[in-house]
Amino acid sequence: MVNFPEDYAKQEKYYASEAYQTYAKANITNDYTERQRQQEILATYFGQPKKGDYIPGKKGTCNVWNGTNWVYRGQSACKAHGTGTEYFTDARIDEAINNIDPEAAQYLVDAGIVEPKDLGYYTNQPLQITTPTGTELVRYPSDMIHDETDYIMFRFYEYVPPFGNEVDRPAGNLYDPDSNKSETAVLNQTLGAYNSSVAFSAKEAEGYKTIILYMPDDIGDAFSAGWQGKAFGNISAGIISSTAGSDNFINAIGKLKDTSGGALKRLQTNAAADAITKLASSVTGDTITSSDVFASAKGVIRNPNTEVLFQEMNLRTFDHSFKMSPYSQDDETNINTIIKEFKRAMLPSYSIGDTQLMGPSDSAEMDAAFIKVPKLVQVSYMRGGQQHQMLPKYKLCALTDVSVGYTPDNNYATFANGGPVAYELKLNFLETKLIYSEEIATGNH
Repeated sequence: MVNFPEDYAKQEKYYASEAYQTYAKANITNDYTERQRQQEILATYFGQPKKGDYIPGKKGTCNVWNGTNWVYRGQSACKAHGTGTEYFTDARIDEAINNIDPEAAQYLVDAGIVEPKDLGYYTNQPLQITTPTGTELVRYPSDMIHDETDYIMFRFYEYVPPFGNEVDRPAGNLYDPDSNKSETAVLNQTLGAYNSSVAFSAKEAEGYKTIILYMPDDIGDAFSAGWQGKAFGNISAGIISSTAGSDNFINAIGKLKDTSGGALKRLQTNAAADAITKLASSVTGDTITSSDVFASAKGVIRNPNTEVLFQEMNLRTFDHSFKMSPYSQDDETNINTIIKEFKRAMLPSYSIGDTQLMGPSDSAEMDAAFIKVPKLVQVSYMRGGQQHQMLPKYKLCALTDVSVGYTPDNNYATFANGGPVAYELKLNFLETKLIYSEEIATGNH
């Protein structure tokens, strides 16, 4: 048994209860079935099932929690006995998987119920943050970092194709109540699986140094959502409205027939107006719309039924600028190394290395037909040796622009060795994955 702290009193009470002890002795073994595994996850997040919670089955049958066990009931049993919550649902399991508390998550891992990669707590977090030392690290200024210093750190990673076989995806974890089995795994079925290519499966790029720079002055965070006004004609609005209330929306669309006399009349009216516009265009060359026909003849226009609909989220973008003036030979060497590393990371490689397109015997001709995509960057705002908790946290980012100014003060000046007295480095980043509401709730982004 795990001893949860005060924040997890609900779980502690559940695991100490007589009901759980009875359930555990009867059901939990070292070899967890999928259903037992899911119930453990749900119980850890939501608490044990309450009397009356139910699992619907085929042909109206139902399994109902009687306080200690799931009891099979006959047809229409959910209406008669299922007075609580439908316990196993995709939404509830996905919520638990992606938002489980750290201590509870660790308990499930330690107990062998789940693997770390199956829990959103792990796969939704930004990558593990560590600060290397020695030759793997280059910084500017060379003596700036102390235990209490705020700074920004850049680490470079290989691009892992999101649909390739290198991605170690979390296991399928959604439950099908009709078969009492886990559903067949679906690509990006969970938020953790979506993030896996830039979290659990991420691989550091070999031969690239970690870069530490002073905290920039232009830190910010911005999210952009695409909303758009859409005009629905009366016919379209009526068709959508008539199918939206169906239990099976997809089947309702497939079987849709025009059974509305009003809709048919509107369709005939619109068709007549469209015919007038085409005739006017072909005979007189006038460009008019069907709305012009209604307005000029009857003083009306078609009701646009405009509604605002969500279209898409945009990937986060951000940029930083750094002005660097060397005060020592070490500073000058480090500045040039930093600039070189960012240039290398943002450019593709001419050689694709050991990437196999057709098998182990790939030909030189095949290799020459492709180039290797650039590296990704982990951008981390740091305080001492820890990630700064009050500033944004990013998933792996693509480096879209690198701009270097060698005369940032609009004055050409060099040291005796020819090196510029100042540099300005401008970096633009594009986050490689979207951020979802659940991730903001956990404080990870």
